[in-house]
Amino acid sequence: MVPVMVTLFTAIPALFMTAVTITYILAEPRLVLGRFIPYWIALTVGACLSAGIFGFYLFKVITRKDQDVMIDVVPGEVPEVASEQA
Repeated sequence: MVPVMVTLFTAIPALFMTAVTITYILAEPRLVLGRFIPYWIALTVGACLSAGIFGFYLFKVITRKDQDVMIDVVPGEVPEVASEQA
């Protein structure tokens, strides 16, 4: 089982990059949306969408059902596999 704190090491930079990308898509004046959307709205929408995605990520990490299914495997050992006998 991977603790939630370990997954945050990759989730926090991904959250930042998601906010930057969404804000760029909405605010760049050479793109279609940037011509019509003010910069402050693009910043707000980028921050809100990335926060919503991060909240969904945390919800999925905290409520996942397979937490007790993972098996510890020692390097060099092969776990036994149940074979079907006819």
